[in-house]
Amino acid sequence: MGHSQKNRRAAGLAVGVCALALVLGAVAFVSTGKSPQAGPPEAVAEAQVDTSKRVFISGTLVNLREAASPTATPVKQVPLATECAVEEKAASGWWRVRCGDVQGWAAAEFLSSEKPTVEAFLAAAEDLKRPLKQRFDAALRAVTLEPTHAAARERFWRLFVEQERASLEELLAKQDAPLPQLHATASCEGEETSVESCLMSVLENGARMAEWYRFDFAPQEQTPRRLFVSVMLEKPIPQIESPHFWVRAGTFGGDAQNLDVQVLAASRYVPSDAMRLALEPEKPSNEKLPLFSKQLEGVLSEEALQLLRPLVGEWTQLERHDGKLSIVEYCDSQVVTISLKVGESSAHVHIEGGQDEDDFEVMGVQGAKDGSVVLKRWTGETLKYTLPRADKRVSGWVYSAWESINGSFVHATNKKDFPVVAPTEEECKEFFDGPQ
Repeated sequence: MGHSQKNRRAAGLAVGVCALALVLGAVAFVSTGKSPQAGPPEAVAEAQVDTSKRVFISGTLVNLREAASPTATPVKQVPLATECAVEEKAASGWWRVRCGDVQGWAAAEFLSSEKPTVEAFLAAAEDLKRPLKQRFDAALRAVTLEPTHAAARERFWRLFVEQERASLEELLAKQDAPLPQLHATASCEGEETSVESCLMSVLENGARMAEWYRFDFAPQEQTPRRLFVSVMLEKPIPQIESPHFWVRAGTFGGDAQNLDVQVLAASRYVPSDAMRLALEPEKPSNEKLPLFSKQLEGVLSEEALQLLRPLVGEWTQLERHDGKLSIVEYCDSQVVTISLKVGESSAHVHIEGGQDEDDFEVMGVQGAKDGSVVLKRWTGETLKYTLPRADKRVSGWVYSAWESINGSFVHATNKKDFPVVAPTEEECKEFFDGPQ
């Protein structure tokens, strides 16, 4: 019992601590090009295409399906500008096409009688009469069609920023807008410290093997605060998972000695190759941020603190042993515990399991209608509390960075109600010395 459980917990920590699994965000971010649902800038009407002639895929990545229905099973995804032949038309606006050695049904709106060109997409992207989303979709198609096209890449970046900034301004304009997802004060010290370098360092905090792709600042007219949109590529351990983009957007104010940062939206996702290349600067800089000391402290509202105060104290993990919930000790007399401390405007979490431990400042708190409470780290991980159900003494905790932490816990006030199961002498001997 002691040996195997200890191994499982240690393995869970080793993998979990390296994971940035959470996707935060109340704002929808850009498509990676893997969804074929958005129509091309100029959808082709059915009457424009003759079944005796060739057609071209005009969506970024379009599904060919087994039947003329959006719910039919996909046969294959076909990229932009692929030449196809129309074999049959359905009255519903779906056409059966052959693209190379594969055939299937595609919506007519994703087919064009003319081969798509970068110039046509850029013209649509620059047409101010079009809605912003249509212009952005056109720019995405332009860089998908020709990823190294300088004008397409720059237009894509500007529309990317414009779209995120518009969403931010909409959030900020709402009187009943939710609290910022992450709110912190940061102080940076050093000879070469600037507001920009301090903010970039704060946003980079906790990211593994990451490099900046793009960063954009802009003033906000009504307040002295400034908006930012940042894109950073995270390169995880090879052969384990794909690279991910961190896209963070929010507001900041103050100077490098007293910086107030609010991240109102953040997203972590796998980008398409075209998007990765389009967002990469034309001449990537190898310059490192200046070295300086940095302090980062969470700032919580009174509403957030009210959600946390009932959870203050130490929580001990429970496990089933002989059919009963019990406190199961390790050979080193340690059990898994979660401790929460709340101050005047901040909160701190300490997690301990055997010889492993983790600490973090709470940067954001979110409550749900079901009574659950989510504590957010600056680096993206979350610790979620869920209300007790059958046994009112037992609550649930889930930590996104440490899989073995997930499960049932009892507060210190009810700890005496549950039996303690200690390992046997033989189990501990095997644990410390290995199997005989």
